[in-house]
Amino acid sequence: MSKQPIQRKANKNGVVFCLCKDLQKNSFEVWKLCENYNGKIHGGLEKTWRYVEINMSQIQAEALFNRRVN
Repeated sequence: MSKQPIQRKANKNGVVFCLCKDLQKNSFEVWKLCENYNGKIHGGLEKTWRYVEINMSQIQAEALFNRRVN
């Protein structure tokens, strides 16, 4: 995996966001943990990571991450 997680935090609604660094492109990304219904798994909820924004500078990524978690 070419992504290095830097910080993971949940906002007041319980939504988890992660600030990552893409080691191949030398850029930063913000990801969100999503829960979707899947009837084929036990419990019915499948968790997947989806990107909010990719290919950003460190300052832009940190600003977006802080906006999302606060």
